[in-house]
Amino acid sequence: MTTNRLTYFLPSYLWPNSYTLYQIIVSAFYKFGGLTSLTLLYSFLAVCTFLIFDATYPKFNKINYFSFLFVVLFGWSVFRFGLRAQIFSFAFLILLNYLIKRDNFKAKLFIPALFLLWVNIHGAFVVGFILLGTELVRLLVKKDYDKFRSVLLISTISLGATLINPYGIKIYEEVLRHAEVPMKSLIAEWVEPTILFKLAITLFATTLGFIILHKDAKKKAYLLLPLLAFSYLGYSARRNLGLTSIGYIFIVYELMVPFIGKLKDNAYLSKAYILLTFLILVYFSVSKVPTAVSLDIDWVKYCNNGMLPYPYKAVEYIKREAIPGENVFSSYEWGGFLEWQLPEYKFFVDGRTPAWPTPEGKSPYTVYLEIIQAQPGYEGQLELYGTDWMLVPAGTYLDIELNREKKAVWKEVYRDEISAIYLKQASK
Repeated sequence: MTTNRLTYFLPSYLWPNSYTLYQIIVSAFYKFGGLTSLTLLYSFLAVCTFLIFDATYPKFNKINYFSFLFVVLFGWSVFRFGLRAQIFSFAFLILLNYLIKRDNFKAKLFIPALFLLWVNIHGAFVVGFILLGTELVRLLVKKDYDKFRSVLLISTISLGATLINPYGIKIYEEVLRHAEVPMKSLIAEWVEPTILFKLAITLFATTLGFIILHKDAKKKAYLLLPLLAFSYLGYSARRNLGLTSIGYIFIVYELMVPFIGKLKDNAYLSKAYILLTFLILVYFSVSKVPTAVSLDIDWVKYCNNGMLPYPYKAVEYIKREAIPGENVFSSYEWGGFLEWQLPEYKFFVDGRTPAWPTPEGKSPYTVYLEIIQAQPGYEGQLELYGTDWMLVPAGTYLDIELNREKKAVWKEVYRDEISAIYLKQASK
């Protein structure tokens, strides 16, 4: 993806992304076993993530189980979307914590390799440096200078490892661009958490901050660094709630090791462990597993009953009719689906583009909204960007406008309950 072969808006833009290995992994698994293989990969990754988390704190036993469930529930707004790149970042953050906690220096030698893998899978690799920075401050506070120098060396090598990707230093430009562009005002998953989650974050942050300063400010004050960083992530976007919750768990475990250790053998906790496990197994067996199987093996159900309806009937029509013209204006939410199903065409925008810089100084998503909402001047924009034909969601402002005005430039040639297709008429 070193060239933009998927969209005709900003066709020459080079997107320095962190998804290279993620794309390869997902593509390989899908070609091997279809959607089912991706479901199984997600399950396998989730189990391995828990096992690593459990191995990091072996004395906590059942406490780890409840902590991990808390993290999953707190970050469900991300985890429910399936095998996305964010899931790998969640797993890698837990693996990094495991490696940092090992007293064996040889274990820490794997950290640069982890960052090399991470930078080529998802942009949240930068969050890993929060843990490394915390460890460096902790060692300074303890005046353990030998270990400090070792971890500093590992951190420096890890930073260098992040430059080993198809885009080099430009990968950090993309991270900064996402911080500069007001994504929360554009894309649903980037919006801030609900007021309930904000209150929960405030409560956790305040409580943990009080414990850190009250317990032993000199020895534990270094935990304020990850507390502030993970709280900021949680406040900034709901997609970060999973990372925020696991960050909080790391801090809680650092603060309350003796207390949690005593809890593990509590009789009530053991009963709750058994009951909760039973309820989870019943819930997933009755609800989630049949749904996943159904969506994986039935294409129509996948397109109709998934996260949002996809225009599969229109795709069949397009393939059958071989509609001429390469540049297709369509829905932002359908971008990846259409690029997957109709690789011979280029589409206006997709999930990669919201933070891309434009000559107009607007987000590509904003430009897309101006057209799909049929705002004044939309016809000129379609012409300016070289649109050949349109596949738009039925009932959008653009669809209604084209139907009401019976525009001579655009003629409807197809319609179903999900989408409509408009072809450009030859000028007289």
